[in-house]
Amino acid sequence: MTKNLLKHYTTFRLGGPAKKIIKTDGRSALLAVLKNLRRSGENFFILAGGTNIIANDQGYKGTIILVRGGKLEVSGGKIACEAGINLQLLVDSANRHGLKGLETLAGIPGTVGGAIFGNAGAYGREISESLARVEIWDGKRVRSLPRPQCHFEYRGSIFKKKPWVILRALFSLKKAPPKKLIKKSREIVALRRKKYKPGLRCAGSI
Repeated sequence: MTKNLLKHYTTFRLGGPAKKIIKTDGRSALLAVLKNLRRSGENFFILAGGTNIIANDQGYKGTIILVRGGKLEVSGGKIACEAGINLQLLVDSANRHGLKGLETLAGIPGTVGGAIFGNAGAYGREISESLARVEIWDGKRVRSLPRPQCHFEYRGSIFKKKPWVILRALFSLKKAPPKKLIKKSREIVALRRKKYKPGLRCAGSI
């Protein structure tokens, strides 16, 4: 059970053993695991980047699903991104393609799915402002929710109140000079490094 210790998957390095840990590498794999667990009746918990989690030292008597990786596609002013993509990867991709709206989120730890779940934000912007739609699994089927139906609020969303799993998201962004966006993100990352020293067990601005 040593390899299934939750402390290996959380920023705070806390947490006991899980009955089972399954790592998924994209939307299709995640959906397959979710459907199998539903059929078996097994309890499960979605763990994204583990940056806003304090896991119990007693562990978890069920299956932990690690949502990692996936596809990211850019087309015009749109970015389709699966939930397991690292948030910084999304920011970098948007900046390179000259798409404005995500550059201030640079340096925030975690995944895109986790950021949407908690409506992550920094320096005057939130991830929800750039969202067009969020694809979810509601326990029975896959659904696509337009942004208003996600009920975003300060560090919150409908996903904190419903047993839904975020699968992927569609972002709609405006054009801007790539160099300007990259510069902005680098400035913010530099500010973060001054506030949060390397190795600090930190989930963000707390």
